[in-house]
This record gives sequence, structure tokens and C-alpha cells, in this order.
Amino acid sequence: MTEASRPYLRFLGTAETATVLHDWHRWLQDNRGARAAMRRARSVDEVWLEEAYSRLRLPLLPLAGFRDEALARAAIAVAEVSEDTEDGLAARAAASTHRGRAAVSADRIRLMLGAEDPDEFLRLLRGVLAMLDREVNLCDVADLVLSSHTPGGRAHNRKRVMLRYYETADPAAL
Repeated sequence: MTEASRPYLRFLGTAETATVLHDWHRWLQDNRGARAAMRRARSVDEVWLEEAYSRLRLPLLPLAGFRDEALARAAIAVAEVSEDTEDGLAARAAASTHRGRAAVSADRIRLMLGAEDPDEFLRLLRGVLAMLDREVNLCDVADLVLSSHTPGGRAHNRKRVMLRYYETADPAAL
């Protein structure tokens, strides 16, 4: 496959790339030091230094095109996830808690989705993941971060996540 003919990287709905991401996440869960280094990273400059990033990047090179900065931020976000779930971020955020409220408020989700800077988006996403006990769909998180690097991707994220949030939220919990 030539550079020009490779599709841009996506994880949701793409079996090969999703398998790479899940395998990498399993490896990361088994390697506490690598996981801790990825979670400590505050910028992409810190990620380049980690072997863990190369373990994700290298198997993806022949499968899809991507920007290294976007993949590095996605790797940081995925490292924050402790347990992969079927439900994506929007559905998990809208789920009612024992207090009868959404796990994450619509305002916090809007704030995260409104971030224009990819580093700011990542910072806010990490906070949301912590509120969800680090349990969310890996592919959904990775795709959210990858899309946050372009204005069109951010607009798509806002639409997709907010529509899904309100579709799954209990109206009484909002």
C-alpha cells in the first residue's frame, strides 16, 4: 500500500487497527512502568521518548496514515483507560449514577468538546476519564483524540458526542 493510498487512521469500525490498539493496551496494562510513563506524559515531546509509543506506532504504519502528534495524544489518553467497555465516552458520561445524575455533566462535556487546542482537549478529556473511573471504550477515546486535531474533526466530535450523550441520558438525570 502506498503512502497516498493508505486511509487516515481510525479505530472504530476498523478491525485491524482496533486489534493493534487493544493488543497495545493489554501490553500496557501488563507493564506498569510503561503505563505510568505514558500517564505522566504532559506533552507529545515526553511521549517520543517512550518505547511504549513506538510499540503502538510501528504496527500502525503499514495500516493507515496519521499525524504523529495526534497518535501520541491518543496514546496518552488510551493509557489513562483502565478497562475497555462496550459503551463509548458519551454513553458512559450520560449514564445515571447512584445519585440519579449523569456521571459527567453536559456542561463539562461541552467544555471539553469546545477546546480548540489539542493539548487542552487532552487535559479536559483526562479529567472526564477520571470521572468515569477510567472505564470507557478504547477505540472511541482514541478516535476522539485523533479527530480533535482539525476544525472539521472537532465539529464532528461535538455533533457525534453531544447527540449520543442526549440520546442515552435519562432526562431526569440532566
